[in-house]
Amino acid sequence: MANPYSFIATARADVLHHPIAPDNYLPTSLRQHEQKLLWTRPGYATYGLTPTNNAIQYSSCAVYCYKLEQNVTLPPNLERISLESNPPEFKKAYIAQYRNAAATIDHYHKSNMANDQAFAQAVSNWKQTCNELTENPFFNEGWELPAFFPFYDNACTSAILEFFKEQRENDRNNLALWTKRQKHADEMYNAWKEFYLFVSSPNFLPFPKCLWYHKHFIIHERKEKNLWESYFHNSNFSTWGKTE
Repeated sequence: MANPYSFIATARADVLHHPIAPDNYLPTSLRQHEQKLLWTRPGYATYGLTPTNNAIQYSSCAVYCYKLEQNVTLPPNLERISLESNPPEFKKAYIAQYRNAAATIDHYHKSNMANDQAFAQAVSNWKQTCNELTENPFFNEGWELPAFFPFYDNACTSAILEFFKEQRENDRNNLALWTKRQKHADEMYNAWKEFYLFVSSPNFLPFPKCLWYHKHFIIHERKEKNLWESYFHNSNFSTWGKTE
């Protein structure tokens, strides 16, 4: 089942729980390895930490009630692992996660977006991404199921709108400031979405977390602008480290 908490609560937890190992939520562990772009640590967005909405929760409940995960066909690599005599526990957990998530996504698709070809393509892409991640030579304990883009994107965009709307309502004397900060959040979101469309999706690569709130929290709430910049120094994501 997906994460019942908000996008912001999960992002804040990333920062607070991984102060020494930010690669657990940053894209900087994406590296070229043997001429292929790979995650060397599990810093990608995960299905289990993607916030839900009522429609997703309904599909998740349907999976539980009707045991729909039993109808899921595993992709080739996961099928092969399932047939091994004694696979590691983390691989068993990954397959169990996949069965539940695939059943939930398929139910949601049929119930809400049955004729949406773009959504169908996103489902197919996600299943292939989950399959190919098991071939990553760094795949190991702690590597969770990749997030499903339409669910994650919806949670991200809703969080941006709701967060800055609330800030403006509670701080009417600084409307220009909050408008400026939302502009920066939108820029971070757009850079993230472009990365998904042009890098992650065509390469069946788990996409990074959208870091608009991580950035806001570190720079404006914790007042650690230099720390944020240092995360991306001399990395392929140097533009993500820019501050106001």
